[in-house]
Amino acid sequence: MPFHIPKFWASVSGSARNPSDDDVALKCFAYSDTDVAEARAKAMTILGRLVERVRAGEPWPDRYGYGHRPIREEILSELRSPENALDGYVTRNGYGASVLNSAALLFGDIDDRPAGMLDTLRGLFRSRPKPTDNPHGLPQPLLDFAASHPEWTMRVYRTFAGWRVIAVHELFDPVAESTIAALEAMDCDPQYVQLTRVQRCFRARLSPKPWRCGIERSHRAFPREDPAVEEAHAHWLTTYAAAQEPYATCKFVVELGRGRACAEAERLVRLHDEATRAGSALPLA
Repeated sequence: MPFHIPKFWASVSGSARNPSDDDVALKCFAYSDTDVAEARAKAMTILGRLVERVRAGEPWPDRYGYGHRPIREEILSELRSPENALDGYVTRNGYGASVLNSAALLFGDIDDRPAGMLDTLRGLFRSRPKPTDNPHGLPQPLLDFAASHPEWTMRVYRTFAGWRVIAVHELFDPVAESTIAALEAMDCDPQYVQLTRVQRCFRARLSPKPWRCGIERSHRAFPREDPAVEEAHAHWLTTYAAAQEPYATCKFVVELGRGRACAEAERLVRLHDEATRAGSALPLA
């Protein structure tokens, strides 16, 4: 399945009794790139199959969990090249932040973590770097990867709870074993690596997490099919926009490597840096 973020989603609800005479509540989502009516018709078909499964006492379908279906997020904008080729999407995720999605620009997400026993043992056998070797305090696995891949160019950013890496020298296949191996070698968050593989795209949050700005997260998941829910969501967006004004999402720190960037990477990096306020001195959220 290629990288795909559907434009339209719809949900339907129902219930069915299993062989134990328990009433099981059901809710199904389906998507379409044509319109909501087609999405709703598909959801009704899925609901019908689930009703039969429940009545027959059959288990839930395999691979029903998170990450195995197209991303269900509202598309805020499509990103296109001067030749009108699709570069990616900006979407709004489940808690309300905007997210850059690209099938080719490699983002890496590295969490801060305290040094464990394995790190300590490795340090005993690694030549101790001079303070000037790592003035920014970058994670050692990232430095090691950069040293062993001098042909790469990586922009490194500080985030609220870790580091963000953008490889800009070429484009990448998010499901290629070499890509996954590179993310793992940098010590990227394992969940991020897994989602990169199953969702077939790289993702980077553009706006701050709401709770770090002092407001609650959005609890109005897409699609918002009730007008009252949509109105409440619009009010929340206004509050969120004001709350995030004093914050940046990440801060550019340093560029590692040979210093070359491909054209598509440059376009998306400009968008990323502007949206995240990566060049500002604002506190991170």
